[in-house]
Formats: sequence, C-alpha cells, structure tokens
Amino acid sequence: MKIMSEQWIKIAAFKEDYKAEMVKSFLEEEEILCKILNKKDAAYVMIGEIEILVLQSDIIRATQIIQNLAL
Repeated sequence: MKIMSEQWIKIAAFKEDYKAEMVKSFLEEEEILCKILNKKDAAYVMIGEIEILVLQSDIIRATQIIQNLAL
C-alpha cells in the first residue's frame, strides 16, 4: 500500500501528447501509479511540455521502464 503523504516526482517530459500517453500506459501496465501534467500553453501548443509524475517510491522502476522504451 502506498503512503498517502508520498510525494509525486517528475520523471519525464514530452512535447508530443501521444508519447506521454504511451508512457503512462506502459507504467500503468506495470502497476505503477502515474499522472500526466499538461504544461503546454493553451494558445501556443508548441510551448511547454507534458510531464509524467510518479510516486517517489516508484522512481527507479519507472525510470528503467521509460529508458527501455527509447522514446
């Protein structure tokens, strides 16, 4: 069980929405809780990034999964 006060940490950021969604899907398949934080500008979609956040306890495993995806 995850601790309620555990901190969310950014482990990746992408310009493309589909890459962020793909990473989120892979992490969820491995039962890693994650969130997508869209920091793109609403008026200028080329400015900003989409961040992937995971719980602090999952950083190592999540990072390894993302590295294996080679995006």
